Amino acid sequence: MRGKAKTSPAARLQYVIVGNSAAGISAARQIRRHDNRGRITILSDEPAWGYSRVLLPLYIAGKINRNRMIIASRNDYAALRIRLLANDPVDSIDPRGQRVHTRKGIGIPYDRLLIATGSSPRALDVPGNDLPGVHYLRKVADAEGVRRGLSSSRGPVLVVGGGLVSVTTL
Repeated sequence: MRGKAKTSPAARLQYVIVGNSAAGISAARQIRRHDNRGRITILSDEPAWGYSRVLLPLYIAGKINRNRMIIASRNDYAALRIRLLANDPVDSIDPRGQRVHTRKGIGIPYDRLLIATGSSPRALDVPGNDLPGVHYLRKVADAEGVRRGLSSSRGPVLVVGGGLVSVTTL
């Protein structure tokens, strides 16, 4: 986390976490363990509660439902006093002014900032990488697209990648 340190021990720090998956939620829980007074805001570009991305393949396979992927419920955010701004991607960060700006125009000040967005799939540099039926799996919306594609597919499925999401056993 970065930002100017407050000198007063009674100061109420503003923590902003960009990313609402396992890393961001775990960080918020740890912050709360060490700072009961600070304000914690989590920013997410997705409309869902925090969920485990590594469970996306099991969701696609129909082995679990969406609720089983959730790792932080509405009650968890409330108990930890976490403000969740969902479905509003970060547009820019002003490190000098210590503000994060969202696409919807919200400016959030911070004393400490954590970028916990994880990685993104890299498009393969091969012919056909943009054809119908080629999916990149990163979010629930991507998993929904894969599920729709599988319902009409008759051929084999090829998974490319060695990250935790792609190696989860189906």
